[in-house]
Amino acid sequence: MRALFWAMLFFVIACQDPVLPISEDKMAEVLRDVMIAEAAIQRVGRSTNDTVENLYYEQIYTIHNIDSAKLNLSFQMLQDNPEMSERVYKQAEILLSELDKEN
Repeated sequence: MRALFWAMLFFVIACQDPVLPISEDKMAEVLRDVMIAEAAIQRVGRSTNDTVENLYYEQIYTIHNIDSAKLNLSFQMLQDNPEMSERVYKQAEILLSELDKEN
């Protein structure tokens, strides 16, 4: 009976979406800012690319009160979970389009 309980508990836990270290809503905001930063980084010359990239990411960490470890873990979890990834990326795209409409 105990074995059945543990097997059922494991099954229920395994079927749930993992929880990101950053909430999905906040991750969408972070992802929006990462998209903007990556687009800006592509526009600068190669010689300053790394410096500019570091500056942008440091700003993202500060603005969203996160660190590189949380961001990297969140990206890895999104990569491992396509359904969650799709939700977050769609929300980030919506946020990006709303920002574009404002400008």
